[in-house]
Amino acid sequence: MAGVHQPVVTSRPGSDLTTILQNVSRTLTPDDNGKKLVCRAEHEALDSPREVARQLVVNYPPKRLEAGPITIFGLKLGAEGRLNVTVRASPAPRAQWTLGELVLEPPRTTDGVSALEPVALGGGYYNMTLVLERVSKDDVARSIGLRVLNELGQEDFVVRLSTMDEPPAQKPKTSFLIIAVYGKRQISICHACEAWRRA
Repeated sequence: MAGVHQPVVTSRPGSDLTTILQNVSRTLTPDDNGKKLVCRAEHEALDSPREVARQLVVNYPPKRLEAGPITIFGLKLGAEGRLNVTVRASPAPRAQWTLGELVLEPPRTTDGVSALEPVALGGGYYNMTLVLERVSKDDVARSIGLRVLNELGQEDFVVRLSTMDEPPAQKPKTSFLIIAVYGKRQISICHACEAWRRA
C-alpha cells in the first residue's frame, strides 16, 4: 500500500512494554468507499496475529463522468417520456428539476410531470428520474435543468429531449485518456501495538 510509513518504536521507563506506532496515508477515491482497512500485529509471544479492522467511509460531491449536455433519445410525441440521469455521490444526493418556471424536487407531481426519488444503484451511483406524462413538441424544443446536490457540493446538468433514435457510436480517429477527478481526500490511520519483551 502506498504511503506506509516506517514504524516508530518507543519504550516506557521502568516497563517491559514496547509500543509500535505506524501511520498509513492514502489519497482516497470514490472506489474506496466501503472498503475495509485491516491492521494486523504479529509477535512471537502471541498465539495468533491480532487484527483491528475499520470500514472506510468516503464522502464526495455529486459527479457525472460524461461532460456536456445530456440528450435523451427515442422519445415519442404524445407518449410517456422517462428521463434517467445517473450520477455518483456520497452521501446520497438530492435532485432538483427545472422546466421553465416550474421547479420540482422529489417526490412531487404537477401538471403531468413527476420527479421521482433518487434510486440507489450500488457503488455510490444513483438514478435521477423525471417522468413526463405526455411528451409534447414544446418539451422537445426546450432544455430541462437538473441540479444534483448533497452536503459536499452540487452539479448542474442540461437535459435535452429527442424523438430521434440514438446515433451509433463512432470510432474516434485518435485515442484519448480520460481521467475523472473527484477531489483529493487523505486519511491517516495509526494503531499502537504493545508486546512484551522477551528476556
